[in-house]
Amino acid sequence: MITTSKLLKVATYQHCAAHSLHLLLTTVSMSQVSEAMEVLQKCHNIVTALHFKTALLEDEMASTEDKTIIQNMQY
Repeated sequence: MITTSKLLKVATYQHCAAHSLHLLLTTVSMSQVSEAMEVLQKCHNIVTALHFKTALLEDEMASTEDKTIIQNMQY
């Protein structure tokens, strides 16, 4: 981070302190705060459910389109 700051000619390294605090919060504190872990688990479950339901919906749409094409061919 310091090398990057020097290359970018940044006068202060405040972002390094902010980055360190972020790492501290996400790696140490999060695992020790049960409420935070519960929220993260709920978010994970929602994202996983949406991912799989999207695939199911796409498959259902493709199946419906196939049925429509077959019906149109029969008439």
